[in-house]
Amino acid sequence: MLYINIVLGIMLLITELVLYRLDKYSNKMVFVSFTILLVPFYSVIIFFDTRIIQSYLVFDTFELDLLSYMIFVVLLLGVNISALFMNTVKIKKARYESEYSTQFISFSFYVTAVLSILAFLVNYIRVLSIGGIEVLFINPRLYELTFGANSVINYIYFLNVPSLIFLLLKKRYGYIKKIDLLIALVLVLISIFHGIKFTIFDTVIIPALFSILSLNKSNKINLSKYFKLFTPMIGVFLVFNQFVRGSSGKLTEAFLGYILPSYVNLLYSVSIEPVSFNFVLKLFWPSLIQYPLTDISIMNPVGFMLNPKYNMPTGILIMYETFNYLGLIFIPLILMLISKFLMKNRHKNIVYMFTNTMFHYCLLFLFWSWSFTKIKYIYYVVFFILWSFSHSVITRSKKIRLFK
Repeated sequence: MLYINIVLGIMLLITELVLYRLDKYSNKMVFVSFTILLVPFYSVIIFFDTRIIQSYLVFDTFELDLLSYMIFVVLLLGVNISALFMNTVKIKKARYESEYSTQFISFSFYVTAVLSILAFLVNYIRVLSIGGIEVLFINPRLYELTFGANSVINYIYFLNVPSLIFLLLKKRYGYIKKIDLLIALVLVLISIFHGIKFTIFDTVIIPALFSILSLNKSNKINLSKYFKLFTPMIGVFLVFNQFVRGSSGKLTEAFLGYILPSYVNLLYSVSIEPVSFNFVLKLFWPSLIQYPLTDISIMNPVGFMLNPKYNMPTGILIMYETFNYLGLIFIPLILMLISKFLMKNRHKNIVYMFTNTMFHYCLLFLFWSWSFTKIKYIYYVVFFILWSFSHSVITRSKKIRLFK
């Protein structure tokens, strides 16, 4: 077993070197994303039967088998093949860039900000009926359900992310006022009250990636920017685990307890249903996957239980469930080619800029789940499509100052 783990480690190291060397088009986002995906997977495999893993998880219903190793090896092979193709396939760069009105961007920033803040107030008033912010620390699930009870109001509340995107555009091509920075701070702060970590991640990381990837015209990236990107993410994570979810405040324990179960879920799901070939439907409708649950005795609550909503089985399971082993080879290839295409054309218009950001954001969280078809993110993309259309209609009917 030791020799197998050493061989897998060498293969993983080679894969990382290949990715870093050949990822010349995504500002290293492909390298960063697949590193975060592969390294925990390897860690779970080599430490599966040790106290390191079992101190965070309680399970006795399945063992690591040859299939688990095969999935890891084939995935490594698929990532290497994909990196080679990404480096050789030629994709034409957009020949033109759209122009946008600074006035319309400024107007959009204020409108979306006001709508988001008003929607937040409506949601929070509803929370006051059950005890206010204190419920977040006592019963987080009840708080989440109460705060987001009205879907329409909730999606208006989510406009805080597009609003921050407009602020970045306003800063890049025009100027911002002190009041704009204050509004931006409020938009970030109200995301905390949703009671969900990913709402805060969306609010902070999506605009940050938009600045790093889509507003940046160079393919050269300063890796220090990624450290700045992950710093608030780690801070939010620690605060939630310490004060909201009641987990350990130690960084190592918090991350292991959050990330590792997803990979155990993956291995457990595959061990229960090793043969799968469901074509592309689950790529666009992941909820079709039926996650197996183990029986747990009421008198003796031992055994591993997969919670399909909160303990995700990573995006790897979607690849496997779609095309079996072929999915582990072809889907990384498709993802990397899409990444290259979007990065090449990211300055074509606002839709490309934002889609590029959202795609790489979902790629970054592939270690957690398959987020490419998440309704909230599709909603954001559709919003910018409609915004771009509205901008075209308005600018054709009225002469206003433009920027490139």
